[in-house]
Amino acid sequence: STNSAGKFNFNLEPNVDYTLSISRQGFITKKRSISTMSISDELAKEFSKTLKADVEIFEMPKEPALQSQINSILSQPVGRLYFDPVKGDVINDESYAASMASALERLKKLQEEADKKAEEENAKYKEAIKAGDDAFNHKDYAAAKTAYTTASSIKTFEQYPKDKIAECDKLIKDAANA
Repeated sequence: STNSAGKFNFNLEPNVDYTLSISRQGFITKKRSISTMSISDELAKEFSKTLKADVEIFEMPKEPALQSQINSILSQPVGRLYFDPVKGDVINDESYAASMASALERLKKLQEEADKKAEEENAKYKEAIKAGDDAFNHKDYAAAKTAYTTASSIKTFEQYPKDKIAECDKLIKDAANA
């Protein structure tokens, strides 16, 4: 888990292969591998390294075909770091990076496609929320509920439309009992 800025710290033990997963609900998951296999126990006692890595994740598209392609690419780590005993430092595995270059270029194109679709979905979501809020403000709770239900189906992880649906249900029930 991270702080509010998305940053985190952790200690790595020597002679372990780690897989770091970067994720968020409704977004893709990217993995990085980090190997400390070449760090001796003696060196591990004194070795300290701060690694900075900017990792960009994006909203997972809803289309199963896009999801499948993205998940296929991301089934492997997008990068590998390892301790080089000759250099005495943690370095990027350039040969792995080269082997992943075409897959990451394909991922970039899929991300652009997903971003475009996400923009379209976001516009539809905002439109549905606005329609729901307008209907709600005019006390047309059935129409508001329909609009909020549409918004909730577009962004299933958003809480706001779910709360408004529950509020509409309560007000519709109260009106029927009055």
